[in-house]
Amino acid sequence: AAAAASADDGAPLSPGMQSSSVSSADQASADRSAVAEAADPAAAEVAFHRRNTSAIFEAALVLAALMKAGVRTLCFCKVRGLVELVMKYVHQELSSSASHLLTKIKSYRAGFTKEERRALESALFKGELLALTTTNALELGIDIGNLDVTLLLGYPGSSASLWQQAGRSGRKSKDALTIMVCFDGPVDQYLLRNPAALFTKPPEAVVLDPHNTDVVREHLKCAVQELPFLFGEDGTSMPESGLDLFGPDAADLLEELRAQQAVVCQDATLPRHTVYVPSRPGNPAALTNIRSINEHTIRILHAHTKEVLDEIDYEQALFEAFEGAIFMHQGVTYCITMLDTKDDVAHAQPVSVNYFTRVNSERAFQEIKRLQSDRSDTVHFSRVRIKRTLRGFKRVRERGLQAIDYQAVDVPPYQFDTFGCFLDISPAIQRQLGPTFQGGLHTASHAIAQCIPLFVMCDRQDLLTEHPKDLEVSARKAVVVCDAQVNGSGVARSAFGRMRLVLAAALDMVRSCPCSNGCLGCLHQAGCLAHNAGLEKQAGLVILRHLTTVVVGGEAAAE
Repeated sequence: AAAAASADDGAPLSPGMQSSSVSSADQASADRSAVAEAADPAAAEVAFHRRNTSAIFEAALVLAALMKAGVRTLCFCKVRGLVELVMKYVHQELSSSASHLLTKIKSYRAGFTKEERRALESALFKGELLALTTTNALELGIDIGNLDVTLLLGYPGSSASLWQQAGRSGRKSKDALTIMVCFDGPVDQYLLRNPAALFTKPPEAVVLDPHNTDVVREHLKCAVQELPFLFGEDGTSMPESGLDLFGPDAADLLEELRAQQAVVCQDATLPRHTVYVPSRPGNPAALTNIRSINEHTIRILHAHTKEVLDEIDYEQALFEAFEGAIFMHQGVTYCITMLDTKDDVAHAQPVSVNYFTRVNSERAFQEIKRLQSDRSDTVHFSRVRIKRTLRGFKRVRERGLQAIDYQAVDVPPYQFDTFGCFLDISPAIQRQLGPTFQGGLHTASHAIAQCIPLFVMCDRQDLLTEHPKDLEVSARKAVVVCDAQVNGSGVARSAFGRMRLVLAAALDMVRSCPCSNGCLGCLHQAGCLAHNAGLEKQAGLVILRHLTTVVVGGEAAAE
């Protein structure tokens, strides 16, 4: 059985948005399904009488109620910030009514040390903990024993993840409950209105990019350990070596590894042949990070004890662990006092404050190389360079969300290459819309990015779009949607092939929403760098109608 409550659109540090509806959502036990129409009445009544609550806070209320009832629960959150925020709110709720349970809940994330993760897994398995708040790091592959309830904060992004997370509760013939507390984003709201879709939607096909150079490079290190790569005297690889199986960039990447001394090149026993072999003993597979594609990480250290609190990606650290940033770990609030990118460490000082930090940053998108165009010559798949610059940050009160102050920051920009889709807009549409054109582009990019997860196995956080500040810099005449992952994740490539369906869904979503200029149910994005300002819904509708007509018409003409 299941329940779902609507609230904000998923911003990990924006706890003050109005909640709204309740509907049904998820699973049952081993060999049958049951759907309940409401959450626990007591918890629902508490949430109803709390004004200005969010999905985050409502999930924390439900989790606290389950703990008080002695129910073992796993709470899944999409991102690290949400994991810690839910735990913080649970602590606040338990402090006044069940303080003896404060030690019975912990948070769990991939960034924790291996020893800390194993200790948490063991504590949950043995029943020493009643609850864990976690990212999808606990979605599969780890035995955590028998659980009664799984609590999902927001739709995980795919049907496959939804059922995998739901399946963590209820072993053998035991009944189980899954509760999904929904955000006010378009996908979550669609599922609130159409809960039956959760039971009929088949698991999505996996989206990946087998030619991502960071992935291929690690595969080559492991492959050369098992079988040396053989080259002829003309410098081309011998077919029996299988180097062609690793994609078009494999030979260049192998040469890079040779330059880095990860592999060595030596004469073979056969005349006029050369082989690449490992440069050192050992198993490279054991050293390959399967939790993150980004090898460059920053360790978050306790300012006094130097204990490693967390380890996060380099880019994430630049925008979440800068000096002055508020950082949470196991429900404890810290302030980052120092970020040292030379030694790859940040120092965190425990503090007691009633605010969080919100960054002000800009992105610049540069199309490096156009790789493919659709039949209408409107949608293009391209290699893209993205530069993100941190300009400053606000300190914002947790309750009420009032800005306390703003502090400027002078740090070098972060730059990486990836892949994206560019959707060209006709000059006639630009002239028609005049000063509202950029706001229309902003609106259209939000709508398209919101609808891609309906057709591609991904989450909204897997995509980047341009916003008003970016558009002012670039003066672009196209909608841009890019992979958020360095060297691409395959999402943009897959979206390129499904853009006809995406555009139709985006147009229908914006057109059918009764709001006047964009709302949480259609256009607002949690990660919008402009905080959803500058949207022009009517101009966006003009652009979406134009793109849908041109793209669908171009494909029909070609057929």
